[in-house]
Amino acid sequence: MTIQQMKEMYEKGKEGSEESVSLLETLQKNIEDLQKDKDQFLEESFQHVVRLDEIALKGVSLSTQVHLDFLIEKMKEKGETEKVKKLEEMKSQMDENPRFKSALSYMSAMTSKGSGTIEVAALGRPFSLGMLYDCRNDSLVPGITLWDCDDLQNHIRERQQKYNHFDIVASESIEDKSSALNVEASLKASFLSGLVEVEGSAKYLNDTKTSKNQARVTLKYQATTKFQELSMNHLGGEHVKKHQFVFDQGIATHVVTGILYGAQAFFVFDREVSVNENHQDIQGNLKVMIKKISSLSIDGEGSLKMEDNERKNVEKFSCRFIGDFFVQKPPTSFQEAVEVYQSLPKLLEGGKTQYQ
Repeated sequence: MTIQQMKEMYEKGKEGSEESVSLLETLQKNIEDLQKDKDQFLEESFQHVVRLDEIALKGVSLSTQVHLDFLIEKMKEKGETEKVKKLEEMKSQMDENPRFKSALSYMSAMTSKGSGTIEVAALGRPFSLGMLYDCRNDSLVPGITLWDCDDLQNHIRERQQKYNHFDIVASESIEDKSSALNVEASLKASFLSGLVEVEGSAKYLNDTKTSKNQARVTLKYQATTKFQELSMNHLGGEHVKKHQFVFDQGIATHVVTGILYGAQAFFVFDREVSVNENHQDIQGNLKVMIKKISSLSIDGEGSLKMEDNERKNVEKFSCRFIGDFFVQKPPTSFQEAVEVYQSLPKLLEGGKTQYQ
């Protein structure tokens, strides 16, 4: 939901009955929180982009005309005259400064010196080795590679990188959600400004509570299987020269030379809090039970092995699954979540994931 939509709901609610007071207070707080996050994001983006002269387009997607236009518009809305002036000066330099005209050539030169490499979260996007990537707008360039298919396949190195981990996410801020998905600042900016559409587990970024009476805790599961990379020593020289137009036209800034394969899943648990219950107590209890999921077992009759009071407690939990795995029946209860959680390693080994 956007800030504008919340404001419209707030104004409409003011005309209603006294029963709307609680909803109005919640909406007002959500509006204030969203505005605070928006202001912080804009300030971080501005500070990031004004360092352009120092970083010279080293993979910073905010340093592009699209992002400059976005920042200029938002800073005008906030009445930040001096910042608008600075950004417009930088925009005018883009046609004059040679550093802005040949980002790809710069990246190519820097890579040979051991720098200029960036790591990017896939967010459900179909990355493959040899693909071109444009960090200026955080997008893949489809249909073009610098090498033939056979050349690529013959120069792929692979190593096992098995790892799995679970973590608890108790915050609903975009900052903590981005951190849970390993999304760095510039890519987060592209998501917030609508330049990047997310799929799979990355849809967790769009997930929000629907009521202030919800206590929420999220269980994050992350696993990796292998790492593949291109042997660049054998793929340079004449192979690259076949596609000189890529460099001449500045089509991209980077080449995908390594991919870490794996999958993520988020189990979002909610518990409705009644008027005579303490929200913090319920939140704490929810967190305690979610932490136990990795160690719980299921008996021969298909029931969870837990105390009666715990069983009664978790019956009030609801669950929503957001992940990269093909799950025949997404879990809606605590027990179903435990069953799905325990099946994830086998699903990953069997290749039953959407985005590896």
